[in-house]
Amino acid sequence: MITGIGEGIAKLFALLGARVVVTGRNASRIQSVAQDVQQLSPQRLKPLQVVADLKVDADIERLVKTTIDTYDRI
Repeated sequence: MITGIGEGIAKLFALLGARVVVTGRNASRIQSVAQDVQQLSPQRLKPLQVVADLKVDADIERLVKTTIDTYDRI
């Protein structure tokens, strides 16, 4: 079951073989979506999980930095 637009997009990109970042404010929800994303990935790619509130500038900066540090780009 898909509960939001972001979750649906993450799952679609995973199905297409993309490396995915799963983010949100709720760590347990992120973990649940990340498990689904990994199962949908043809190569079983483990998504990056980042707890962040996109209303907080410091969280956005950390999300971008963590993504670039992990994948070398966005």
